[in-house]
Amino acid sequence: MGIEVTPEMVIALGKCTTSET
Repeated sequence: MGIEVTPEMVIALGKCTTSET
């Protein structure tokens, strides 16, 4: 499995976590 962790992915995940808080 070759999944590239791009900054966009990190930002999207961060936004999700921030929205939950």
